Amino acid sequence: MTVKKCLDAKVSAGKITKEQADEAMKIIERFRKEHEIHAGPDGAEAIAAVMTAKELKEQATKAQQQAALTIMATYRNLGWSAKHKEGWYAGVSAIFARDIWGKAKHTNVEVRQKVVRAHLHSMFESGIDAFRTKMGGLKGSDIIGLQRFVRELYGEGTGDAAAGAHARDWTETTEYAVDRFNAAGGNIRNKKDWRLPQRTNQRVVAKDADGYRAFLYSAFAEGRLRIRDFETGLTASPKQAKQIIDGAVESIRTDGLADLTPGAVGGKKLANRRNDPRAFEWTSADAWLEHNNKWGDGDAGIYGLLTDHMEGMARDIGLLEVLGPNPDHMARVLIDTARKNGVGDFKAYSLQAIYDQVSGRSRIPVSELLANWANGVRAWLTSAQLGSAPISSVTDFATMRATSLWNAIPPTKVMSRYLSIMNPANAADRKAMVRSGLIADGWTRIAQSAHREQADVVGPGLPGKIADFVMRASGLAAHTEAGRWAFGKEFQGMMADHAGKSFSKLPDELKRTFETYGVTEKDWNIAREHGVLKEEGIAFLDPAYLARQGGEKFQAGTKIHEAILTEMDFAIPMPGARERAILVGQTRPGTLVGEMVRFGTQYKTFPVTMMTTHLMRGLSSIQAGDRGAYLAGTALGMTVMGAFALQIKEVIKGKDPKNMLDGKFWAAAFVQGGGAGIVGDFLYSGVSRTGKDWFSTLVGPGAALADDVRLLTLGNIGELGRDENTNMGRELTRFLRSYTPGSNLWYSRLAVDRMMWDQLQTLIDPQYPQAFARMRSRALKESNQDFYWKPGQALPDRGPQLTQ
Repeated sequence: MTVKKCLDAKVSAGKITKEQADEAMKIIERFRKEHEIHAGPDGAEAIAAVMTAKELKEQATKAQQQAALTIMATYRNLGWSAKHKEGWYAGVSAIFARDIWGKAKHTNVEVRQKVVRAHLHSMFESGIDAFRTKMGGLKGSDIIGLQRFVRELYGEGTGDAAAGAHARDWTETTEYAVDRFNAAGGNIRNKKDWRLPQRTNQRVVAKDADGYRAFLYSAFAEGRLRIRDFETGLTASPKQAKQIIDGAVESIRTDGLADLTPGAVGGKKLANRRNDPRAFEWTSADAWLEHNNKWGDGDAGIYGLLTDHMEGMARDIGLLEVLGPNPDHMARVLIDTARKNGVGDFKAYSLQAIYDQVSGRSRIPVSELLANWANGVRAWLTSAQLGSAPISSVTDFATMRATSLWNAIPPTKVMSRYLSIMNPANAADRKAMVRSGLIADGWTRIAQSAHREQADVVGPGLPGKIADFVMRASGLAAHTEAGRWAFGKEFQGMMADHAGKSFSKLPDELKRTFETYGVTEKDWNIAREHGVLKEEGIAFLDPAYLARQGGEKFQAGTKIHEAILTEMDFAIPMPGARERAILVGQTRPGTLVGEMVRFGTQYKTFPVTMMTTHLMRGLSSIQAGDRGAYLAGTALGMTVMGAFALQIKEVIKGKDPKNMLDGKFWAAAFVQGGGAGIVGDFLYSGVSRTGKDWFSTLVGPGAALADDVRLLTLGNIGELGRDENTNMGRELTRFLRSYTPGSNLWYSRLAVDRMMWDQLQTLIDPQYPQAFARMRSRALKESNQDFYWKPGQALPDRGPQLTQ
C-alpha cells in the first residue's frame, strides 16, 4: 500500500483529518526531493514516511509543550494578579515590570530580561570587552579581530588564539540562549548550523532591490547560500528558494509592509517567530562577510550585531518565561481581566504602555525616517547639554548609602569598591563584574549613562556616537557604571559573608529583601551551598553561576539575581519600563505625536524614577511602622548632596558659591537632590538654567531649540524689516554656546565660556559690555553673588569666595 492510500484510509476511518493528511503528504514530497527518494518496491517510500512521522511527532510534541506552558502561565499570572494587595492594576503591572509597592513576591518580565541579559554577558564577557569601543569611543571596534572571529566561527583556523576563544564563547552563549528559549516554549531549529545573526540594510536594498535579488540567486546557485524551507527545515529546492528569496527581498524593500494582510490580526506567536531568520545560512565566512559588507552593517557593525542579538534573545526569553509562548495574547488576557475587575480605561492604557515597553513595541518606529531624525536631534542635544550632568549625579552617593543600609550592606565598603572600579588601571576588576552577572550595559549600549535622563534611548549614527563620547568624556558613564557595579558586587560579597548562617540568623534587612523578591529559606540554603565562589581569595555569591547549574539551583540563583539587579536600580536610580511608560504612554517613535512627547519628556525621567523608587519605598516603610525614618534619612542625605551639587554648579559658572544661610538655597538643594534640579533654578529666577522662559523649559529642550532657531532666523529678519536692533551677534553666540557638543563639559565649561564664547561675542556683538554687565547685575540682585571670573574676561580676577 502506498503512503497516500494509507493516509486516505486513516482519513476515512476518522483517525486523522484531511488537513493532517495533506500536511503529511506535503512533508513526504519534500523529503523525497531532498533525499532523492522515489516510490517503488525497494521500500524507499517507507523511509520517507518514517522521516515524515518523526517530523510530525516533533511538531506535535512542541505544540503540546506550548499548550501546557500557556495553561500554566495563565493560571500563574492570573493568580499573581488577583492576590496583589493593591488590586488588579498593581497586580498586572507587577507582572510586566518592577512592583513599586514592594508587595509582589514574584518575578516580572522586565527583571527577568535583565537577568537573562546578565547571563549572556557573563558568558561572552571576553568577547564583549575585546570588541567594544574604548578610549571614550575614539578607538573603534577591533575590525581585524572581528573578521577573524567570524572566520573561526566557520571553522577556519586563523592562528589567532583570542579570536578562537571568543568564537567558542559565542557559540556556547548562543546555544545556551537557544536552549533556554526552547525550554520556555520557543521553537528554534537548525541550531547546529547557525553561527551569526544577519541584518540587511533596508535603505540599501530599497535602492537596488533587483541587485540584491540577483546577489541572492547567484549565492544560492553557487552554494554560498543555503536556504531552508520554513516548514520542514530541509534545504529548499531551486523553485522554493526562488520563492523564498523573492518574498524576503520584497519584505525588506518595503520594510515589512509586504508581509501585512489587509484585515489580518496578529501574527506568529513569539515562541515560533525566531525560526524564520534561520532560513538563510551562509556556508562560509567569506560569503557571510561579503553579504554583510555589501548589504548589511559592514565590518564595523559586527559588534552591534552580536550585542543586539543578545539583547533581543534576552527580551524574548524574559517574555516567554514569565508570560508563556504567546506573550502578546497573555498580556491581552491579563489587561482584559483587570478591566473586568474594575480597572478603568486610563489604568488599562497604562498597563498596555508598560507592556509595550517590555515587549519592545514602544521602540519600533512607524516612520523610520522621522524616528532617526528626531533621535539624532535628541542625541545632539544630549551631547551639547549634559556635559555637566555628573555634578547633579553626586546625589547618587546618597541613594547608594540608603540602598546599602536597606540591604544590610556596609556603605563604606560600597564606596571603597566604587573608588576601586573608577581607577582606570583596574580593568580586571571591571571584567570580573561582568563575569559575576552584573550586566555590561555600558559596554553594549550607545550612551547608556544618558538613558537615565530621558524617556527614549539614544540611538546609533553619528549624533549617537557623539553623545556617547561626551557622556564618557564627562565621567557620567564611568560614574554610573562604577556605582551600579560597586553596589552589586558588595551585595554578592555580603551574602557570601553570611553564607554560614541559616535563614533565620540572617540580618533582618537581608531577610526583608529576600522575602520581597520571593527568596525562600530553601533557596538560601541552595545558594549558600552551591553558589559561593572565590576570586583572588575573596568570596562572593555568584547567582549567574548558580542559575546555570539548572533545576532548583536555577530557581534560587534567578531569584537572588533578580533581587540584586533590582536593588541596583535603587542604588543608582535608573528608569525602567514603568517610568518610561508614564512619560511616553503608548506613543510610538516615528509619529508626530510620539516624537513631540519624546522631545517634551527629554531629561525628565530622573524625577519620575525617584518617585517610583525611593519615595514609594519610603511610603511603604511608613505603612510598615518606621514613622518616616527611611524617607527622612534619604531626603536629608540627598539634600546635603544637592547642596554640594548646587555650589559646584555655581563655581563652574565662574560665580562665588551661594549664601548657605539663605532659606531659598536649602529649598533648592532639597529639590536638586530629588532629581528635579530644574525647579531649583526657578527658586532664584524667572528663567531656567538655559536662559529660556519657564514654558520652553517645561516643554523640553527640543522646543527650546526650535524657539532658538526661530529667534535666530525669522526673529532677526523681522527686526531688520522693522529697522530695529537685531542683537544678531549675541544671539548667534548664545546659540553656538548652547548647541555645540561638549561645550559644557563640567571641567572645561568655564574656560571655554570665557576664553572662546565670550571672546567671540566681543567680536560680533557691538553691545557686549552692556550684556556682560547685565549678567553680573542679575547675579548680584537675585542671590547676592559676584563673579570671580567675570564674563568677557580672558582670565579670572581671583579664586572663588568659598566663605561668606
